[in-house]
Amino acid sequence: MTLDDSNRRELERILSLLATDDFDEAVRGRLSELISQSSEAQQIYLDHCQIHAMLRESAGLLGTITYPDVASVAPALIVHELTTVVGDARRPLLIGIPINHPITWLAALATVMLIGWLSLESIRPHRLNQNVAEVPIASSEPAAKNRPAAPPGQVVASIVESVGASLESPAGFFSVVPKDGFPGTTGSYRLIRGVIGIHYASGARLLVSAPAEFELISVDRIRLSLGRLSAHMPTEESKGFAVETPSATAIDYGTEFAVEVAAGLESSDEFHVFTGEVSVQPREPNQEWPISMTSGQAIRLDHETNTPAGIGLDPIRFIRRFQSPPSPYAAAVMRLKPAAYFKMEIDEEELQLRDSVDPQRTARIFSREREYIPWSAGIDGGSSLRLNGNISRAYAVAGEYPQTSDDQLTVAAWVYANSRPLWASIAKNWGEGADPNQRGQFHFGLKGTTGQLEAHLNDIDDIEKFAIETEPLPLNQWHHVAMVADGSRLRLYRNGKEVGSVAYTKIVGSPNLRTLSIGSKLDGSGSWIEPCNRGFWDGSIDELAIFNHALDRRDIAELHKIGRDLLSHVSP
Repeated sequence: MTLDDSNRRELERILSLLATDDFDEAVRGRLSELISQSSEAQQIYLDHCQIHAMLRESAGLLGTITYPDVASVAPALIVHELTTVVGDARRPLLIGIPINHPITWLAALATVMLIGWLSLESIRPHRLNQNVAEVPIASSEPAAKNRPAAPPGQVVASIVESVGASLESPAGFFSVVPKDGFPGTTGSYRLIRGVIGIHYASGARLLVSAPAEFELISVDRIRLSLGRLSAHMPTEESKGFAVETPSATAIDYGTEFAVEVAAGLESSDEFHVFTGEVSVQPREPNQEWPISMTSGQAIRLDHETNTPAGIGLDPIRFIRRFQSPPSPYAAAVMRLKPAAYFKMEIDEEELQLRDSVDPQRTARIFSREREYIPWSAGIDGGSSLRLNGNISRAYAVAGEYPQTSDDQLTVAAWVYANSRPLWASIAKNWGEGADPNQRGQFHFGLKGTTGQLEAHLNDIDDIEKFAIETEPLPLNQWHHVAMVADGSRLRLYRNGKEVGSVAYTKIVGSPNLRTLSIGSKLDGSGSWIEPCNRGFWDGSIDELAIFNHALDRRDIAELHKIGRDLLSHVSP
């Protein structure tokens, strides 16, 4: 027996509740009834269990579960139960999966549960049909609101934030998006460069990064056909917001998630859930079930087959906020009295970084690519400075910053490295070559081609002193790094622990070199990139603070702990 459209939709809603507190006795009874009436419903149920087991296994979420010894269970039992439940299909469900594989045991467990439900339902009165309307499916499931598309030209949102944005819209072409924004009407948009924020009356907040193509459909639905989008749904009214892609539709449960649509040879859609829960419904006609995703999970669906594959959550790629929320890390830094502090927040006025100690002091961002977006996610849910090495050759320069005058200095930051370019720079007040007159006060980054964290300064008699970690900086993860010159010893820290040190006598630097370079190394004039060892950083830099005094070990450890706690909430 096949399912009609009404029962199919009801089954899909019930399946989305399986792992939630809303899956109560009434809902379970209705599931048993649907499955007992249709072999097609049985197969949809088993497919749902199998795909969730596969996704959890591929994401490494089953490692703590202890599975029974395969020798203690008759393999025929599992095959028998599967074929019994499937009914007229009568085929093993888990072809190609080893009998002792976690997926097999999860699917077998789901099957046994199903048989138990069916058995129970067969011996007790069926009273559910008398009050089906009382089952709290529609109210408890934050499904898409299914509002029709708004008429052409109707205002459904507001474009209220932008940085460096050029946009084609139904209202015309904007080479620079107006600072006060404009109404977002239904229709197609193409973001050529920059980042824009889209706000809805429900409280839904979207950030779209160029290059991107999207369509505003209604007050609770957007279609993304190319590019990156992050979504934040903080209110009850924003639950059920839907993001359509070529392969699927993501329905929000009141959460924070991101979507990327890639074109060309890598044509696929990715869904990343930072907090909360999202339901992803593939467009493939044979895949009738939604995929429930929770915090810390991500999947990819290719455009050709719409087959889901579990992938790692990417906490860096998506810009999630224009401004960082109030941060205990920033408060801790300011209590330590920095001379300069670049939080790496997005500046809607210019491509620049503002110093939180003196907002009038800025570091200008440079890149050889006009459409380059120099932002990525930071440790606190806000933004960080995104650099990609020699590809875009992006970096930032503060024309002048307050330098130390008493032979003590601390430079601290959070860094994320995708690779280790030659002499990759975190922050430097340093010129080119061996000429002592072109050396500034400090040099902080990675060492040569080997990639260890290193710091050095110019000591008395123009002798360079180096503190170097023994191992290369691990890639693709955030690190808290710091160099501390305490008046007699230069110490190097990574993630709260000292990893190198060297004695010195005095910090000697050229008084003519006043610039601070972030993510690159400048020449002796402090005005241009050094022609040989450019030192472009490949990754992200966040929360760069410079202190004209020495922080002690406890200060460094505390900054690391606060930042790590923030990361645990931002990147589950």
